[in-house]
Amino acid sequence: MNSQKITGFVLLGIGVGIVLYALFASYGIFTGVNEPPELFREPALKQSTGTSAELQGVEAQINALVGQQLQNLLPENTISRMLNLFAWSAFAGLVIFGGTQLAGLGVKLLTIKTV
Repeated sequence: MNSQKITGFVLLGIGVGIVLYALFASYGIFTGVNEPPELFREPALKQSTGTSAELQGVEAQINALVGQQLQNLLPENTISRMLNLFAWSAFAGLVIFGGTQLAGLGVKLLTIKTV
């Protein structure tokens, strides 16, 4: 067995291993077993006491109602979680593409006829 075949098997094994790792990690993230890497965070909301003159009375009640309705419509951290899942999907796709290229190169090295 020459060095070209050995290199082909090594590249094929590394490529398949990378693809399997990315798929396994993605399965864990999308089933909820693991958390995706946190690249995006929503800033903490500051709650004002409403003691200033402009936030008294009807305006303060309207602000509270609008905030409550928005909280019911879109739960906390929804946007950042979706962005984190999208970022993980893009990264996993890139890793799978790279693993596929390595495995393909390994297969090409294995199929080349040597004289």
